Amino acid sequence: MLDRRFLLIIVCVLATFFMSEWLIPNSDMKHPISFGLTIGVGVLAFWLTRTKMSAKEKEIRNKIDQLKNEGQDLKLEQEADFNDHDLEQLYKHKRLIIWVVILGALVINGMVIGVIQVTSDLENKLLWQATVFILVTGGFAWFHVYYQRKFLNLIRIGKKTVIRGIVTNKRIDGDETDTHFLEIDSVSVFVEKKIYNKYEVGDGIEIHIFKPHHNMLLYETKIESMNLK
Repeated sequence: MLDRRFLLIIVCVLATFFMSEWLIPNSDMKHPISFGLTIGVGVLAFWLTRTKMSAKEKEIRNKIDQLKNEGQDLKLEQEADFNDHDLEQLYKHKRLIIWVVILGALVINGMVIGVIQVTSDLENKLLWQATVFILVTGGFAWFHVYYQRKFLNLIRIGKKTVIRGIVTNKRIDGDETDTHFLEIDSVSVFVEKKIYNKYEVGDGIEIHIFKPHHNMLLYETKIESMNLK
């Protein structure tokens, strides 16, 4: 699903391009002018639709900076054993990786075998296809075994990290539909969009993560008494 802001910018750019090509009289400068208008409208649409920081958020961020400058901790961390909910989340992730590996193997095999099939001047197509199937499937199987052993070992010897603190920043990296991060002081955690939208900078939060596996989120809850608002 595409981000609404991205779609709006694309619509503005395309509309400007086609309208300028239609309305600007034919001349040597028609295409450069049309191109310039399109770029200009794209930049303007990007600037006008950017996320604006409210006065309240500026106040909260200034307060956070002040607390940091005073040397105050904005988070408290401690390790804890996994509970049943944590193990359920971890093994759910393990099962998801299995399906990702299977799907990846099917897609790569299908693409390469399909290319071999439509290559008219290639001899022994069946042999090439069988070789590709064995190599690709074997490669994905090796990755699956290696990853699962490493992941299970991390669960066996590891513990979760419980953090209670203040949301000091929110950010979106890359594709705005799936790379949302909450930052609690120096800790950055990838979260789903609905959790990202649940919190604002300055909110109190308790969050449980599995640090050895890219700060994997296990649990989160808002702490109203810690809010800086």
